[in-house]
Amino acid sequence: MLPPPLPMQNIMKAVVTLTDSELIWATHRRKPNPLFDMLDQQNICWQHQQVNEQEHHIFIWLKTNTHAQDFVHSKIAG
Repeated sequence: MLPPPLPMQNIMKAVVTLTDSELIWATHRRKPNPLFDMLDQQNICWQHQQVNEQEHHIFIWLKTNTHAQDFVHSKIAG
């Protein structure tokens, strides 16, 4: 895993180029609440899943991506 602040910087760079057909699936060592605040301000969808104490999955997609939410829910439920 990357040292701070590289994970958030890399994720935000990817968000800028995100298209309707893409989904970002990132792994982080903790729950990145500041990232969620930034995504909310940009009206970007996200979902968090805590795998264990040191592993968190973050899914990020545009609202116009109609398939992403179903995919994310299947990964979290499964």
